[in-house]
Amino acid sequence: MERLLYHIVDFAKKTVYRREHQLAVRLHAVAEFAQGRVLEVGATEYPNEYLPPGTTMLDITEPMTSLPQNYSDFVRGTATELSKIFGLEIFDSIVASEVIEHIPDYCSFLSEAFLCLKPGGRHVLTSPNPFHIFTIVGNLFYPSGLSKNCAWKGLESVQGPYFGHIHLHIPRIVNVVATIIGFEIEEIRYIFGFGRLFSGTILYVYIKRGKSFSNSNGS
Repeated sequence: MERLLYHIVDFAKKTVYRREHQLAVRLHAVAEFAQGRVLEVGATEYPNEYLPPGTTMLDITEPMTSLPQNYSDFVRGTATELSKIFGLEIFDSIVASEVIEHIPDYCSFLSEAFLCLKPGGRHVLTSPNPFHIFTIVGNLFYPSGLSKNCAWKGLESVQGPYFGHIHLHIPRIVNVVATIIGFEIEEIRYIFGFGRLFSGTILYVYIKRGKSFSNSNGS
C-alpha cells in the first residue's frame, strides 16, 4: 500500500500538484480580496508578493530573508494578541494563508482579527482541505501516521499536512465560529485542484459588518 501511495504522490508532484504552482495559485487567490491597509499574519516563510504595497507582516519569527518590496514593515508577535499590538479598527484587510491550522486557539485569532478590522474590512484565510483525497486515504489506512520507512521513498510531502498542523478545519465549523464572532461570509472557495476531493486548499473570505467601536461608545 505504501508503494502505491508513493507512486500516486510522485505523479502528483510531477504534474498538477507541483508545490510551486500550488503556492502561486493560493497567494494570488488571497491577494484578490486584500485591499486598503493590509496585515498579513504568519508569512515569513512564504511572503505574498501579490498583496498591495504597504502591507504589514506579523509573525512569531523574524524573516529569514529580506521581504518583498510590497511590505512596509515587520512586527514580531502572535496572532492571538493582534488588538494588544495594533489597537482597534486599524486594518482594511487581515490575511492569513495556511496559518490557522497551526494555531491552538484559532477562535481567539478570528476574534482578534475582528477587533482589528475596520467596519467593512475583510478577513481572508486559507487552510488545507480536510476532504482532500490524500487526507481521506491517510485517515483510512494510516490513522497513526505513515510508517518510518516511508521517508526515504519521498513520502514526506504526504506526511507534511499532519506534522505541524494542529487542526484540519471542517468548513462548516469555521464558518459557524466566524458568524458567532460577528463576521458575514462573503465567499468560500476550493482552490487549486479539480473538485472538492482534489482541491488542496479552501479559501475563506469574511466581512466585518456593523458600526465602529468608537461610534458605539458615543465618541
